[in-house]
Amino acid sequence: MIKVLVVADDPITRAGLTSLLDEQEDLMACGQVRFSELATDQVNRLHPDLILVEQGQLSIQELLASRAALEVEWPLLLIGSGFDTVRRWTSSGLSVIGMKAGSERVSTAIRAVYEGLLVIDSDLLQNESRSDFPADFVELEPLTERELQVLRHLAGGLTNRAIALQLGISENTVKYHVNAILGKYGARSRTEAVVRAVQAGILPV
Repeated sequence: MIKVLVVADDPITRAGLTSLLDEQEDLMACGQVRFSELATDQVNRLHPDLILVEQGQLSIQELLASRAALEVEWPLLLIGSGFDTVRRWTSSGLSVIGMKAGSERVSTAIRAVYEGLLVIDSDLLQNESRSDFPADFVELEPLTERELQVLRHLAGGLTNRAIALQLGISENTVKYHVNAILGKYGARSRTEAVVRAVQAGILPV
């Protein structure tokens, strides 16, 4: 069970995010607070696996200052908007998903961040010039939890048959997930998909 601390100034937003988490079998809200209440002692007391922050009317400066004030390096997922927010937030190695993201997208992002992956919602980048990004920036569509598991095994050099045995699924199902990964990453081979994932920070070097 992944324990999530919900942080949002609007009580309706907090309630909505808490309800979203409660609908997932592997996620739960261990607490909900206003942004101004987010503090090290409270985080230590609730001991979440991940902190989910909704940007609301907060500026990127306020978000980064609050994050810097925390004395613990808890995984953070921001629900935010605006290119400047995305650029400055992700440059700190933090994950972000768009405010219009549906429940499935949010829950998938939470699982990915919990696994130590960097998530950057591609919907937030659609209208931005790629010249604003570093040359080695790689934008990838988020994978499902199962696709992430398959990807990690691909990086380990496992065959489809070996992956099927590891995950307890059929070889045909593994082929389906591999094809989905190749499609989302625009890769022509398993090796290229792994390389793209490493470049994007989704897999460790």
